[in-house]
Order: sequence, then C-alpha cells, then structure tokens
Amino acid sequence: GEADVLWVLTGNEELWMFDAAGNLETLGDLLAHVPETREAAARAAAVAGIPTRAVPGGAREEDGGDDDDMVCGLSHRVDYLVTCFSDCAAGTVLVAAGTQDGTVGVFPVVPGSDPAEPTAASLGAPVAVLDGGHKDIVRAMAWSPGSITTP
Repeated sequence: GEADVLWVLTGNEELWMFDAAGNLETLGDLLAHVPETREAAARAAAVAGIPTRAVPGGAREEDGGDDDDMVCGLSHRVDYLVTCFSDCAAGTVLVAAGTQDGTVGVFPVVPGSDPAEPTAASLGAPVAVLDGGHKDIVRAMAWSPGSITTP
C-alpha cells in the first residue's frame, strides 16, 4: 500500500526508513533517518518524565559499583534498541528500546519539521513502557499495531 515502510536498524544504532510502496518511482526513497536513535529514545523518555525505580542490590559495576540501590528506567538510560514495528493505521513506525534491567519503551518516530532536512526525524514520548515483569535484556518482542493509539 501507499503507507508501506521498510525500516532498518543499523549496527551503530540508527534508524533509517525507506519507501516500500508499490510505486516504482518512489520505491527505495529515504523517508526518514533518526540519528543516534538510542540516545533519542533516552531523551524522549526523560522529556516525557518516565519515572525511575530503585532496584535493591547495588549499582552495576559500570555505574560505580557502590552499595546504593540501582536506579533504572528509561529516563535514566537506554542501553540498546530491540526492534521496530510499522503501524500503517497510525502512519508511523514505532521503535522498541530497552535497558539492561528489562524495561522496554515503545517510541513513535516523529517526522522533522526542518525543510532544509526533510528526512530528519526524532522519537516522541513512549506510547508504552513495559517495566517490572522482566529483569534482564529483552532481545525480541511482538507488537500488535492496534493495541495503543499513538498521540
């Protein structure tokens, strides 16, 4: 259909979106690029005020390894990208990003507004935060496009 998008998450954690519609004139055209996508997810979570939580047992070694409770949550940091989902009904692509502690946020791609860079995009506030059910890295997940309406 007209809203078909091919998304690519690169090894250096950037999202690229290309036209995958049946129109041969635009097939493969760059639609959007979210530079430093992992950092964009962390910024979007922080701006949205996603709460952090303390995890008993001390901080991770890379955080200093002290005896304090570890603070985790998407607004503290985003450690990796999980996957993307095309949501044709909402006309967007959603990015799943997570923490080492098992929290996963689902972020909508927001088109940029700068006419000089029409393919520049960012991430909006997470439409869902999955927290507290899993305590380690999430490697894959499935998403039902109709489960949440993006803002």
